[in-house]
Amino acid sequence: MNMSENGPDPNTGETPEKKDSSFIRETIKRKPKKKRFFINLLLVCIMAAAAAAVAAVVFVTMVPVVEKASGKVTPPPRVTIPAETVTATPVPTAEPSEKPTIVPSPSETAVPTPEPTAEPEKEPEKEEDKEQEALKELSITDYVLLQDELMAVAKEASKAVVTVTAISSQMDYFNQSVENKQQISGVVIARTDDALYILTESGIIENIERIQVTFADGFIADAIFIKDDADTGLAVLRVNTDGMSSENLEAISSASLGNSYFANVGDTVIALGSPNGYPGSVSFGKITSTSSIIQGVDCEYNLLITDVIGSAEGSGILVDLNGNVIGVIDQAFGNDGTQVVTGIAISQLKTLLEQLSNGETKPYIGIKASEVTASISEITGIPKGIIVTEIEDESPAFFAGLSEMDVITQIGEEKIANMSQYKAALEKLEPGTAVSVTALRKGAEGYTDISFDITIGEI
Repeated sequence: MNMSENGPDPNTGETPEKKDSSFIRETIKRKPKKKRFFINLLLVCIMAAAAAAVAAVVFVTMVPVVEKASGKVTPPPRVTIPAETVTATPVPTAEPSEKPTIVPSPSETAVPTPEPTAEPEKEPEKEEDKEQEALKELSITDYVLLQDELMAVAKEASKAVVTVTAISSQMDYFNQSVENKQQISGVVIARTDDALYILTESGIIENIERIQVTFADGFIADAIFIKDDADTGLAVLRVNTDGMSSENLEAISSASLGNSYFANVGDTVIALGSPNGYPGSVSFGKITSTSSIIQGVDCEYNLLITDVIGSAEGSGILVDLNGNVIGVIDQAFGNDGTQVVTGIAISQLKTLLEQLSNGETKPYIGIKASEVTASISEITGIPKGIIVTEIEDESPAFFAGLSEMDVITQIGEEKIANMSQYKAALEKLEPGTAVSVTALRKGAEGYTDISFDITIGEI
């Protein structure tokens, strides 16, 4: 028998309570999560960017430390020292030229004009007399003003002058270690973002333990030896600027390297550094000679000889009245009989200074030679070119068969008439390059052409 769904229970007779089931018909909706997703994504991006920034800072900071610990050193930026385009040797003082002969035209010869009565010629005034007259016209005030102007030039140029101290240790009589110091002048020849490059003499920095450089403002820094040159006795040092303040760097200037090809006898020069053997010296004088030459291996340099009294241990620079360096003082090439200041002309050194500053080798054939000028050729009968005066043992020239008294006239496609052209042709060649060198050699029947195949070396 069917019972109503809500009827009484047949066993108990009780009517069950009606239960509310309306909640089953309700729809359950999930809370939207799209907005929260984008918020979480943004937070992740911010954290990732922060982590990347921290990683970049740590990387930049730690790379130099790791490189230093592993012995890996980032090469410094290349130093460039522009050289002059002039390759000729310094021009000697010009001799007075003869008066040109004037040839009269026919119309002038048709009606001759009476010649004026010749007046007795006055004796030409000597240069010394002119100088004496000029000095008489100068008052004490003029002299003081002139002296002040010269000192102002010297003071400005001295900002590039330094004192190099070589420090070594030796044992005394009591077997105690004693520190030994030697000093010499130098000059700042180049400057990069992180270093200063110092030119000095190499003699005192051999077999030493430490090199210090004292700058014009008194700041002292350690220096690193880069390279030296045996022919000139010059060396270049490097001073890192990371330990210098902005005030120190502003007080130091890099020297202005001038053009010594235009230096003439009689020009006024200022000797700075330690020309008389004492640091901080300043002397004034004149150039008395530009024609003296020192021969080096595959090169030659002109000397600027002055009337400035100096010392056999003198060092420093020669500057002109514009404060430009025109010579590097090197008393090793001076006259033994006198103690006048002598310098190597700066223009012929510029390529060498760039090589030394960058620690580079230079191409090498291995000869010493002299120019055979037209006048020498006419007197001696030796062909024009450069005559070999000495050959280095076991050099490329030695192995190729070149001999003393051979006259070199060509290197590759380059004609050679003087040492400037020889040096310029050699500097274009890379070490290891094979090149043909043409020379004239004297035999029983006169001079004949000989070709030598030379492989360029390096020193």
